[in-house]
Amino acid sequence: MTYRIYLRDFQQHVLADSKTHTTNPAAAAEAFADLVNRQELDGQTLAAVLSFKNKQLAFHRFDRHPGDADYWRDKLGAISWPSAGRPSEGRKPRTLSLTDADIERAKEIGQGNASEGISRALAHQALTDAGGVAVVLPQRAADQLGTAGQDGRRLVDIVDRYAVLIAHAERAARARFTPEQLDLLRAACRSWLTRGVPAEVLLGGIEAEIADAALPEGDLAGHDVRAVVSTLASLSPVEQLALVEWLERG
Repeated sequence: MTYRIYLRDFQQHVLADSKTHTTNPAAAAEAFADLVNRQELDGQTLAAVLSFKNKQLAFHRFDRHPGDADYWRDKLGAISWPSAGRPSEGRKPRTLSLTDADIERAKEIGQGNASEGISRALAHQALTDAGGVAVVLPQRAADQLGTAGQDGRRLVDIVDRYAVLIAHAERAARARFTPEQLDLLRAACRSWLTRGVPAEVLLGGIEAEIADAALPEGDLAGHDVRAVVSTLASLSPVEQLALVEWLERG
């Protein structure tokens, strides 16, 4: 399920460039904290929203003050996260001096989570210093490779076959939508973070994104997306993943 983080004014207008959609609770926590800590917004009639499955988890008003019910800057640790989606624990807050470019790169490496990105970069560098090459695979992918994949040739075979499957599936899937419907898919999914997300989690994701975007506060409010949702529901798993690949390419 998707976490949604964004800024909105008191007329329910969402600021498009403030939105983050992610299935990663740690990335959601970091994105919400980034918005809440924007002190230049203090005093304005704006709010930072954190929601999950269309249920609001936290609502920070920038016209409120410490101690007020809707002021979250000093109590981010008190957010009531879904039991299956709490941010990982065990790390301590640190103060680091980083450029904006460093932060963006760290978020890219960590699939939206700068802290995770820094940890991954450090682990990768440690392996490189030891003369190795880091390729992080989920267990299912490692099982598919087996011992034959240790020399890299099996991985090349799989990537090549995947590319052929995706190319054919993408053409078939896109042919089932009109150009206008494809534009709706792009609009609904432009803030959806998919990098590093298991394939099983991505299945059904586009359908959920466009259905959520058609809600009153969504990007597609007022659009009739029933035909698009129906077509998405009929796609095969490989066609759905092919559309994810297409959306990731922009």
